[in-house]
Amino acid sequence: MDRTLNKRILRDLRKNIGRYLAVTLMITLGVYLVVSIVGSADMVIVGTENAKEINQVEDGQFSAFLPLTEREIEGLEARRTVIEEHFSFDVSVADGVELRVFQTRKEVDLIMLEEGRLAQASGEAVLEKNYARAHGLRTGEVINVLGHSLKIVGTGSVPDYDAALKTFSSPAADAHAFGLLFVSKEQYEEFRELSGKTEEYVYAYRLGEETADELKERIKALDFDYEKIGIPCNLTSFVKAEDNLRIAAAAGDVIMDKRTGLAAGVIVLILFAYVLSVFIVRQIEGEQSVIGALYSLGVTKGALLRHYVLLPTLLALLAGMLGSALAFSPWGIGVMAQNTYDYFSIPTFEMTYPVYLVIYGVGMAPLICLIVNVITINGKLSRTALSLLRNEQTGNSRKQFQLKIKSFTLLFAVRQLLREARSAVIVVLGMLITLMVVTLGINTYVLCMSVRDHNIEDTKYAYAYALKYPEKNVPAGGEGVYQESLSIDCMGYQLDVSVIGLDGKSRFFDAKPEKGKSKAVVNRSLVQRFGFAVGDKITLEDRTTDQNYSFTITGISEYSVGFVIFMDAASMRELFGEEEGYYNVVYSSEELPIEEGRIYSVTTKEDIENSSSVFLDTMMTLVITLISAGIIIFCVVMYLMMAVMIDRSTMGISLIKIFGYRSDEVRKLYLNGNTAVVAVGGLITIPIAKFLIDKLYPSFIPNVACSMFLEYSWQLYLELYLGLMLVYFVVNALLLHKINRITPVEILKDRE
Repeated sequence: MDRTLNKRILRDLRKNIGRYLAVTLMITLGVYLVVSIVGSADMVIVGTENAKEINQVEDGQFSAFLPLTEREIEGLEARRTVIEEHFSFDVSVADGVELRVFQTRKEVDLIMLEEGRLAQASGEAVLEKNYARAHGLRTGEVINVLGHSLKIVGTGSVPDYDAALKTFSSPAADAHAFGLLFVSKEQYEEFRELSGKTEEYVYAYRLGEETADELKERIKALDFDYEKIGIPCNLTSFVKAEDNLRIAAAAGDVIMDKRTGLAAGVIVLILFAYVLSVFIVRQIEGEQSVIGALYSLGVTKGALLRHYVLLPTLLALLAGMLGSALAFSPWGIGVMAQNTYDYFSIPTFEMTYPVYLVIYGVGMAPLICLIVNVITINGKLSRTALSLLRNEQTGNSRKQFQLKIKSFTLLFAVRQLLREARSAVIVVLGMLITLMVVTLGINTYVLCMSVRDHNIEDTKYAYAYALKYPEKNVPAGGEGVYQESLSIDCMGYQLDVSVIGLDGKSRFFDAKPEKGKSKAVVNRSLVQRFGFAVGDKITLEDRTTDQNYSFTITGISEYSVGFVIFMDAASMRELFGEEEGYYNVVYSSEELPIEEGRIYSVTTKEDIENSSSVFLDTMMTLVITLISAGIIIFCVVMYLMMAVMIDRSTMGISLIKIFGYRSDEVRKLYLNGNTAVVAVGGLITIPIAKFLIDKLYPSFIPNVACSMFLEYSWQLYLELYLGLMLVYFVVNALLLHKINRITPVEILKDRE
């Protein structure tokens, strides 16, 4: 009997080819997006892990106030720990563009070449790949540095600058403004003398027969040699690899994409599977008398259930195969990974084919479709043979009530809406899911725009000089502050928090901290990310000394660039053991004549503006993809579900046409209720979708220290609502065409 019943499948497919094709394409699109997003994340995660041994990624790094001696380094390496100097200095190559110069690495954090070879002699250089791409430089070309022409012999990346942040507190990596340059030892020494800048003494280590904490204690034990020259502690920072925002940053960034993609895929596929089940239920309702006859002839419910779920399950399987094939092609994972490659400085990884993801892509859609259809169809096939033979329509089991509406047209439309209440609920749920996808895209755009605009607006200074050897008096025209860097845990990520000590009223910051070693003003970014309020306590960690500091929040600053807390400078110096009047950062409205040798780094307002625009540039592809996918899914789901509602009313529409009702009158009776559902549903689902995405959004970017301005203007809400209604009216026009095809003959056929 199964074989006989299944001969009807091709006929049913041809008869409803438009509907089935639309849903199949939607499932294909859904699988393609999910597998592409998850697959690109897996490629980066697995590729980063596999590259660790190849490029000898560090277990951590530490920096010193003065360079260690050879004897001290040999002593630290006694337990088979490998330590390599990663000294560097920054040089300006154009207005607002800097390169950090390194020697070619030999033991730790090796260069992964994208093309070319390593620099071996003077006059040769290897450029960081994203900087080279951003500036249109290729292997074989020449770059000018400090008046010298260097031949670019290679481009590549290093694992300790996976995210090429200029400093740990930089808001974003900006390949247009900052990059890395690797040269030979001889070229490095020549440039260092020409630049006149002090090196940053950074050492990378790979652990041997000890832990990071044990190595740290041994480094501290060296400090007694430096006390003789007035340096109480030569160790200025100690950062483990897992706490380093630059290391494995790409893998950490996409892990949430993977988790969210897998969960969202199941939700979207359930929606599509239900849409398919609605078609099958409609088919069953149209074939009730035939089914009743089959029951009378001894055909079991199980046989009919298998027959009706076979076609949608096969279509879902086909869609899963097509979607997975597209996802694992260059147009899938390759496209989705491009945003990651554009922002992070990572090697080009080989595509991976995780077994679980292949099974998920191919098998999840038919599995969900099978489960949803069995649950939905089973009830429709559970009626008696006699009831089915009589073609009895199931009545509304809900309590009847009177509607005090004088207009017949309005009364009929309301009654029709109540009869299709379940379908209306599904339409609203479909709207909610698709609006969440669209809102995610809009949120990303709004965040990028707000970070850019607020960072530019809140940066009142033109220059910020971080000093290694500050003079006794603050340079004229500058404002000296004492600044330290602590960290805060954000969903497993250690994000830098700048602690700024202010002497009285500041020209560049609106904070007014109170005196006290445990009192601080937090900036708006921390409030938005962690929900802090005045009176709360904030605990920060010094990763160099492993010491925690707790502060009571006494105020909130509107300054939103990165994570910052403000303290009274005198109280801060007392807390961190610095002498009276000490400062290490100078803010100014104009360039100051500070000796190059005293400067660690210079940050300009232009740097802030450029880095703040990076988010928008790199995320636009994702924004467009999410919004486009949401609109397409919304259109298809809306049309298919409302088409089913009309199909259920075919007999009624045919009957009233016999009584002479015109098409526009039929539309008012059968479609105006749907208009109310969409209009009211939009007012409900837009704020709900916005609320849910706002709650989830911080978990999508836990490794980025930025503000969280996600508020929509009323104009944007209005545009979103009008866009929703515009899409509906397009769908409504297509539905009206469908109504026009219903003729009075339909009711006569049913009587026969």
